[in-house]
Amino acid sequence: MGKDNGDRPYAGAVIVAAGRGQRLGAGIKKQFIRIRGLSSVARCTRAFGLCADINEVVIVVDGSDIDYCKEDLTGAFGGIPPKVKAIVAGGPERQDSVFEGLKNIFIDADIVLIHDGVRPFVQGGLISAVVRDASEAGASCAAVPAHETVKMTDGGSFVCATPDRSKLWYAQTPQAFRRDIIFRAYEKALNDGYRGTDDSCLAERLGYKVKITMGDRRNIKITTAEDLIMAGVIADEIADSEAEREYKF
Repeated sequence: MGKDNGDRPYAGAVIVAAGRGQRLGAGIKKQFIRIRGLSSVARCTRAFGLCADINEVVIVVDGSDIDYCKEDLTGAFGGIPPKVKAIVAGGPERQDSVFEGLKNIFIDADIVLIHDGVRPFVQGGLISAVVRDASEAGASCAAVPAHETVKMTDGGSFVCATPDRSKLWYAQTPQAFRRDIIFRAYEKALNDGYRGTDDSCLAERLGYKVKITMGDRRNIKITTAEDLIMAGVIADEIADSEAEREYKF
């Protein structure tokens, strides 16, 4: 195991929060919009920081947001949390930003997790579960079963197939990988000019099997104004049901 970590795998997490869009119309990037007092980035940082199975965190933001992110975390926690190894500048697209984060993870890490910084309600149990599954299988992806019928079209306005819903899952993050697998996958994608829709598909295209880890329907991605409304409800629910621990360090 990496870096004198005993029997546990040494695990580093990349939190990707480099999006430039302000589609929500809130005048601030969605990863920094506060939800019941904490930004999405701060909530993600807290979840990974509190998880005993995570050793270090690298946060990736737009280069113009590095100082703002530091101020946000300092305001939320009284300083930069100790597991945050670096806050680095991302690239033009998500895949480029993830790769920048990967390059800052400890070189001898056993497991690397990748998480969207706009999924603020990830819980420690799910983080630990993807670490465990990636340790066993090499790669894992948090996901939840599809609960609606999905239609395939012919590229136009007509249905050409209705996939078996029992075999369909909605992918989430975190996704976790052995370090060698995810680096090989990203380097191959970069060399081939391939752009994937998530991280696990890059491993899949090299023939690696990705294990599904049961996700959490509260682990939503903040994309629309409606998502922000739901986020407030979830934040209240988590606070009421779990009496959220104060992040002390």
